[in-house]
Amino acid sequence: MKKNKMKAILLGLLAVTMSSQIMASTAGAASASTNSGSNSYIETGGTDSASYSMQSTASTPVAYASSSSASSKVEKVIKVGMSYLGTPYEYGSNRNSTKTFDCSDFVRHAYKKAIGVTLPADSRKQGAWIRSNSTAKYSMSSLKRGDLVFFGKYRGSSKSAYKKVNKKTERITHVGIYLGNGKILHTYSKKSGGVRTNSIKNNSWEYRFLFGGSVVK
Repeated sequence: MKKNKMKAILLGLLAVTMSSQIMASTAGAASASTNSGSNSYIETGGTDSASYSMQSTASTPVAYASSSSASSKVEKVIKVGMSYLGTPYEYGSNRNSTKTFDCSDFVRHAYKKAIGVTLPADSRKQGAWIRSNSTAKYSMSSLKRGDLVFFGKYRGSSKSAYKKVNKKTERITHVGIYLGNGKILHTYSKKSGGVRTNSIKNNSWEYRFLFGGSVVK
């Protein structure tokens, strides 16, 4: 009897030990699976703070391209812009509609639709973006096709009215896309007919010119 009892006790202890080992192994596997899944979730854009930060960085306007592809990208932007010739002007236009545009909305839409670049929503922020991410060109002779061009406040048709303007500190009031040969594609008033092209040589546009810069490099 004593031997049988002793055998039963030993078998019981063995069973408990084996059960504990199995539970520990299962818990470890579950932990490893959870950790692996969590890391994978973050890396592929899960909705936690880390992935939101990653998404925010990715949405920052960046439009650099190799020199070989820059020209083709610029032409795509201009082609899209030209397709909206005559679209009515509206100050503060709806950024989710193409029925009307104001100057910054038009520029933003052309770049976004053509090459997927999302610029800031207003002309002053677009100007700040150029200054921070590209090279500001204060001479019209340095402008390239596709550059953004920024203008200050209208002060009259006389060149002398703009002599004291500091191009680096003057408030931006308008933006357009440079086409080359002294012409721009833009929109600025209802009376002017909405999206159109204009010469910016020897007129108030030239006097109002502050600087320009390339979005695509």
